[in-house]
Amino acid sequence: MEFKKNKSGQFFSLDMIIGLLSLIIVILGAVWVWDSVRETIAIKEVRTNLEFVSRNSMAGLIETSGYPHDWYKFTGPDFNRGNIFTIGLCEHNSLLELSQTKIDAMKSSDWETTKRMIGFLGPGYDFNIDLYVWNGSAYSYNDTIGPAMAGPSEILKVTRFALLNDKWTRVEMTAWHE
Repeated sequence: MEFKKNKSGQFFSLDMIIGLLSLIIVILGAVWVWDSVRETIAIKEVRTNLEFVSRNSMAGLIETSGYPHDWYKFTGPDFNRGNIFTIGLCEHNSLLELSQTKIDAMKSSDWETTKRMIGFLGPGYDFNIDLYVWNGSAYSYNDTIGPAMAGPSEILKVTRFALLNDKWTRVEMTAWHE
């Protein structure tokens, strides 16, 4: 018995539909995975930036008096990067002892300029600082420096301890990205 060798084939439209559907599903899956990975990387980048800036800013505020150490005397248009290099909340020549005068000056300063001097440069980044003073049995709220949060997508809190008017004070910086 001899078979006839036929080199022609048949093409069905159902085969083409199944092939196209498979291709579309693979492409849609790849796009979804790519978008998901891109979003995860963007969130991690914002979080990493917040951590870096928050920790460095908090260290500069709590551990230094700023440069110049009497930066709080600059007000209005004189409160700028040309006159003030860094802001610190400590008393001059004193580590971890906060100055109420500098706290009040930071509260009344131009907030956008203050943020830039501290290191919060990007759009959507902001922070505030809450001060809680030890009253003998617990920390009680004392003061806030900066604006309230409004719809943040990422929040980070950094806590340090210092002295304010010879009392232990918990200093909490809450940083966020909107």
